[in-house]
Amino acid sequence: MLRLVSLLSLLSVVAVVLGAGCAPKPMDTADAESETPGPMGDRVEIIGDPVAMPDLVRDGEVALDGAAAWDALSVAEWMQMAATTPVEMDAAERMISSGAYLGDPLPIVQMQPGEEAGTARYTTGQSVGDAFETEFLHRFADGGGRLDFIFSGPGAGGGRAMPSELRVRFSLGQPGLTNHVIAFLGDGSGPMSELARIELPEDLSAYAFAHRFGVRYVPGTVTVLLDGELVLEATARLGGEVAEASLMAEAEGEGRAYLLRWTFDTPE
Repeated sequence: MLRLVSLLSLLSVVAVVLGAGCAPKPMDTADAESETPGPMGDRVEIIGDPVAMPDLVRDGEVALDGAAAWDALSVAEWMQMAATTPVEMDAAERMISSGAYLGDPLPIVQMQPGEEAGTARYTTGQSVGDAFETEFLHRFADGGGRLDFIFSGPGAGGGRAMPSELRVRFSLGQPGLTNHVIAFLGDGSGPMSELARIELPEDLSAYAFAHRFGVRYVPGTVTVLLDGELVLEATARLGGEVAEASLMAEAEGEGRAYLLRWTFDTPE
């Protein structure tokens, strides 16, 4: 019986074998090496720890707007699309060439193309001022584009007004623009104010690989990460009622953008 070997973790690609007629079951590295030999006797390298399938915020509890639609990729397609480095791509390709069954579908959100930006929304059930951590695995497959993370809600009534909206914008591979990250704050009553910005390396691959985008908030601090590395940190304090988190992607021209994984967590 074929069994689940592993999936792409938040940090790296791992090999996958899905079971026929049974629930996926993670195997340890020793099992993987003994049961999934590659071509010419090569072993399939397991990188990182096995994790559950992409949850896209708790298995799809998101609403889609504009040029966004649910889609599915086979495990093999997903592994290649979700690779963030040449090493991860090589691991995915070697797993595929091993002959393992990788045809089961995994849910994703196709964000583009379309006349309107593709948007995925999630009602968090928490107040705007509460701490959170989110990470999204995303790829511009045919060119650069812009990806915005928005965290907002109605402002708190009475007392001193506080910002009730945070927007973090990632711009990658857009013609005539540097790669950059910008954080904005607002209260929903007018234009947002720029909080901080940082330029990213010019040679950053905009679409050869996927990227892991992360945003963390604890009262007083916003932290932004790209592929696990801290790229921006700023002082900010939010306040307001029940918050909504959303991702909005705009690709260049007829380029396609794919949301492959999205998690949203709050401290225990």
